[in-house]
Amino acid sequence: MIQHLLVIQYRTMGATSDVLDINDKQAAERVAAFTIPGTDPAKADYFTDEMGKNILGMLKGAREMYGR
Repeated sequence: MIQHLLVIQYRTMGATSDVLDINDKQAAERVAAFTIPGTDPAKADYFTDEMGKNILGMLKGAREMYGR
């Protein structure tokens, strides 16, 4: 469902491959920099790594659905 909504957004704004490249790069940077303060560092790293993989996977899937 999230991928579908992203595709609709891409179509609405007429996203080009260049724009999607920039978005993907920014998303990867934000995922890499995300931390969870006040938790066990090992658990936080594991959680953020798993969530990051899923987020980036959804962006990749939406891009493939969009065709760019």
